[in-house]
Amino acid sequence: MFIHFDAQADLGKKLFKDKGCNACHSLDGSKLVGPSFKGIWGKTEKTSGGEVTVDLAYVTESIRTPLAKVVEGYPPAMPPAVVTDVEAQSIAMFIETLK
Repeated sequence: MFIHFDAQADLGKKLFKDKGCNACHSLDGSKLVGPSFKGIWGKTEKTSGGEVTVDLAYVTESIRTPLAKVVEGYPPAMPPAVVTDVEAQSIAMFIETLK
């Protein structure tokens, strides 16, 4: 997957709010409708599509086709988002910063 030079974690943080991700995903580890983004980067998750590593490819797929691989224990509730490659990568970069 090609990394766009315009992708930035700060943009991802802004998009997290602007796109409404914060309605279902926390940043502090608390469980909401969807999994918390805190510390999720690089983890292996059990999903409806098998085990996946939370990385750029998985985050991008989850944004665009959220029902493809739903994390176990969470409902298939996320709507697909219309985002550019730069926006998807920026959101992923932001999630990566949440150790």
